Amino acid sequence: MKLQSKIISPLEKVFYDDRFSKFKKYPQSSALIGEKHNFVVVYQDTEFFTTHYCIQKYFVKVKSDIKESIKVYTVEHVPAVFAAPIYEEPDNFLRQYPGLYPDLLVETNENIEHVIVHRVLNTLWVEIDTENLPAGTHKITVEFTDAEGNIFSSCTHKLNVINARLPEQTLKVTHWMHTDCIADYYNLKMFSEKHWEAIESYIKMYVELGNNMLYTPMFTPPLDTAEGGERTTVQLIDVELCDGKYTFNFEKFRRWINLARKCGVKYFEMNHLFTQWGAKHAPKIIATVDGKKKKIFGWETDAHGSEYESFLAQFMSALLPELEALNMKDCTVFHISDEPFIEHFESYKACSAIIRKYLAGYKIMDAMANIEYYNEGLVDIPIPYVKECKHFFAANPNPRFVYYCGADKEFMGRAIAMPSSRNRIAGVHFYTNNIDGFLHWGFNFYNARSSVKHIDPYFITDADKQFCAGDSYLVYPGENFKVHPSIRAFVFRDALQDMRALQLCEALCGRDAVMSAIASCNRNEIPDILTTPSDPYFTLNLRETINNMIQNEIK
Repeated sequence: MKLQSKIISPLEKVFYDDRFSKFKKYPQSSALIGEKHNFVVVYQDTEFFTTHYCIQKYFVKVKSDIKESIKVYTVEHVPAVFAAPIYEEPDNFLRQYPGLYPDLLVETNENIEHVIVHRVLNTLWVEIDTENLPAGTHKITVEFTDAEGNIFSSCTHKLNVINARLPEQTLKVTHWMHTDCIADYYNLKMFSEKHWEAIESYIKMYVELGNNMLYTPMFTPPLDTAEGGERTTVQLIDVELCDGKYTFNFEKFRRWINLARKCGVKYFEMNHLFTQWGAKHAPKIIATVDGKKKKIFGWETDAHGSEYESFLAQFMSALLPELEALNMKDCTVFHISDEPFIEHFESYKACSAIIRKYLAGYKIMDAMANIEYYNEGLVDIPIPYVKECKHFFAANPNPRFVYYCGADKEFMGRAIAMPSSRNRIAGVHFYTNNIDGFLHWGFNFYNARSSVKHIDPYFITDADKQFCAGDSYLVYPGENFKVHPSIRAFVFRDALQDMRALQLCEALCGRDAVMSAIASCNRNEIPDILTTPSDPYFTLNLRETINNMIQNEIK
């Protein structure tokens, strides 16, 4: 086998039909203690067979003094039909049309045998955990060998670990985790012991990827559900109705909170108490009535009606003492309705009036595009879509959140067809705009749009041609509940680490010096939050600049 290999930037996405010469070498980099640092290995068998088909096999080995802190993943391609909006003018996507796109990361080791298709480009993702590494330069060599250890090809990267620790993440980050989708994919009974096992695996990966705020399904979330339709019931709080009185069992709710905290979750958001896009109805709520479980609220329920308001009064009087007992008052927010538009103002206002009677001391947080909701005091923490965020920032909300979804042409995003530079720029934008929190709706939404059916995320990456591929989930469900990350998940984690490094540099050098460094890496301009710098290596160059500033200050 004639194999060539080289180490390239973690911002590169390599397609099977790309050219090896297209990618620049990435021979060295630096990192702070406490971060996950990455690089990519691209490799190709260049041997040409004219007389017969030949299967070539190989093993991947890592040689380094820090080998125990290194993980290697194969980069797998997934199909995308609705990969990106197809614009006639130049856009900011790698490709627009249907095809196979690099995204899925599957952990491997030196005992696993791989097969290569000659002339096709392949990639490995190498992750270094710097948590317990000594400061200084470490060489990392990746070798491709046969079963006897003979080396086909090798490539080396030098990592300088700086003797400074990445500070704790201050940004609140939530990607909504859909517990029902976990049960649906694995065909598990809701909240069975196997389901709890799978949930724990997901929460552990969730936290590892930088998320610290967890969406909590007290009742089935009224999200991404066709009007009149239903998602799989997922309800942590059991309800019983007898003679017009409701009683509540919080056993599963307590288990959820305790499990999440054990895994590292710090903040919680209670599920929306009214339906999405209008706040006109109640979420689906199941109760035991005369010994039988039945749906007592849903699409047929008027959100502002006396029946549901009576339920909320009794529920809140039971829930709030639970939150107090679990020490959750200072780390919990509530939702009314997701993405209300201006035509829903009066309905949302009525819902806000109902729920605020019970939530003294708690904040209401919702994603929205219209500043009127905040100006009228209907929501405490507005989360503007990034395209509308400047209107909200002018009103100086505290804390300051932002969200994105879909696949716009210009600003930060995480669609599979986007270059990773548009994903990683988020950390710089969060820092320069003093953003306190970020929300995205899809950590693991394995349904078609509006939850009209379940999907297999390995084959359908675009919610059945309804959302740009990659919008609805960041992770893949593996065997035995192992959760596989994506390139996009790791790159966003890099963005969060960038923000933390910028904050450390500010503590050492001052904000003016940091802002000047950011501008110097971008033609003397601070990147606008609605754009991505044209230089695809901007964030890498900036991190090296910031790391050097930190190293100079601690000498």
